[in-house]
Amino acid sequence: MSDRVHLNPEQIESIARQFMQGKERTRQISSDLALTVQNLEQEWEGVSKQRFMQDFQEADRQMRALVHTLEAIGLELSALAHKFRTIDQTR
Repeated sequence: MSDRVHLNPEQIESIARQFMQGKERTRQISSDLALTVQNLEQEWEGVSKQRFMQDFQEADRQMRALVHTLEAIGLELSALAHKFRTIDQTR
C-alpha cells in the first residue's frame, strides 16, 4: 500500500472547512437544546426530571467533546493543507 497522498491542499482545506462548519452546527444544536431543556426544567418536578437532567447533562458533555474533536480535526487538516502547500512551493 502506498503512502502517497492524492489530495491537493485545496481539497484538504475544503474538508477542514466542513469539519469547522460541523463544529459550529453542533455547537448551535447543543445551545438550542440546552435552552429548550432549561425551559422544560422550570415546568417539571419529580424523580423522572432528575433522571432526565442527569442524562441530558451527560449528553451535553458528549456534545461539547464532539465540538472539541471536530475543531481539532479541522485545525489539523488546515495545518496539513498548509504543510502540503509549502512543500509544493519548494519543489
